[in-house]
Order: sequence, then structure tokens, then C-alpha cells
Amino acid sequence: MIINNYEGSIKEEIDISGLSQGVYFVTLQNGPKQHIMKVVVK
Repeated sequence: MIINNYEGSIKEEIDISGLSQGVYFVTLQNGPKQHIMKVVVK
């Protein structure tokens, strides 16, 4: 799964194949900015 933040300046690749069902929160750091992203695995 490839994730872009709002500005599109971060490209994070997250491997969710090992996660069980649930809701996860991922923090992306972009210099002084932090973006919290919600990932739902069904």
C-alpha cells in the first residue's frame, strides 16, 4: 500500500499483510510537520 500525504511530498510504503483486523494509526513525519493517518484493516 502506497500512501501520499496531503502535500504529496511523502511517499510511505506500509506492509499491511501481517496485520490482523483492526484500526491502526500511522504517523508520517515531514520535517516539522506530523501527519496522523488512519488505516483500517478489514
